Amino acid sequence: MGEDDGPPPDVELLDFGAKRSLGDILHVQRWPKWLPIALAGLAVAAVIAIVVTTRGPSTTPKAQPPPTSSTSSLTRATAELPDGPVATTRTVVVTRLGRSLPGEQGYALFARGPGVVVRVELGRGLVTRAAVPALASSGPVTFVAGASWSLVRPIDFVPGYLIRDGQPAREAPGTLDLGGPAYPGPDPDTAWIQTGGDRRDRMVLVRMNGRRTGVTIPVPAGSSPLAAVSDQVGFLIFSTNSGSYDVSLSGARRITTGTLRAVGPTRWLATECQGATRCRTVVIDRSGGARHTLPIRIDPADADPGVISPDGTHAALLVRSPRLAIDDVDLTTGAQHVLELPVHPTDDGGALIWSPDSRWLFTTYANGNLYAAGARSHQLINLSPAIGAGQPLNQLAIPTTP
Repeated sequence: MGEDDGPPPDVELLDFGAKRSLGDILHVQRWPKWLPIALAGLAVAAVIAIVVTTRGPSTTPKAQPPPTSSTSSLTRATAELPDGPVATTRTVVVTRLGRSLPGEQGYALFARGPGVVVRVELGRGLVTRAAVPALASSGPVTFVAGASWSLVRPIDFVPGYLIRDGQPAREAPGTLDLGGPAYPGPDPDTAWIQTGGDRRDRMVLVRMNGRRTGVTIPVPAGSSPLAAVSDQVGFLIFSTNSGSYDVSLSGARRITTGTLRAVGPTRWLATECQGATRCRTVVIDRSGGARHTLPIRIDPADADPGVISPDGTHAALLVRSPRLAIDDVDLTTGAQHVLELPVHPTDDGGALIWSPDSRWLFTTYANGNLYAAGARSHQLINLSPAIGAGQPLNQLAIPTTP
């Protein structure tokens, strides 16, 4: 739906009319010596919610009462309604912000937390929130997004949910609903999955209608589908005792015999050692495999894979000790700038992800708050109050394909 389109059938407009200043909406903290594009212009001048209601055969949802405040109205608008024996979200809320975030237009950031998926179009200042039914598992969950959808898929073999833009969350169709991990595929409407009926040495490419494409890729011996990492161009990386491998339709390509530290669409970052003490930090170009060494050391204890900006200039690594922080590494010079996050990590973990234009780094490693930092700015901004998620967020996704 375009920004200026009128409401489609069964859409109720709630104009909260709340005028709020930048200070009311955004909580800004300094990022010493890191990242100088100002994150200006994200103040919310007015908030408009569009409530999209799916009408069942026997139930017609009642119109919401006139809002008394933006907070209480949003809480009521995002309440989940029952839909017979199959759990289905009946309400989607679209919030229009007064300003947009500078940068590349046209991409969406997806965020997931317990009971909610949020689609944030920062270039347009548009936020879509969809409630997601409670999962039938407390185990790990994989989260994948395409150009017009997102997929919530527990690794236990219990139902997952597919959320198409502007539509309620529904149980994922076909093969997608069988559980197991899911990862972004090479096409806008596909994902790599491992299901209970498949051998564990293959990953299967499936469309969002739940049907298999007939395409598979191997899982290297000594690894597992649960240990896969997206290579950010639609295929998968697996780590084994003999190194890390990028696996695509052309086969398995070894990236490094060492430890993979960060992954990006154009480069990788690795630690390679000869013996216990002679280690170096290496930048590897994906095209042609050219390498150069950085004059830095990455603590072996910081084992979580980081993310490299799409333009290949910076790597963002999570540092857990002595405090939770993000280490920004210049992949040309090795210069490091550390941002201490305002809280310690939670059991729910978090995520790091770059915007496609490499101007913004997003993270939820802060008790479920969504933070953004500019690639050259000195500011860290909490976006959660502006987007009004209403729930902690701990997973992020940006489609890797257009």
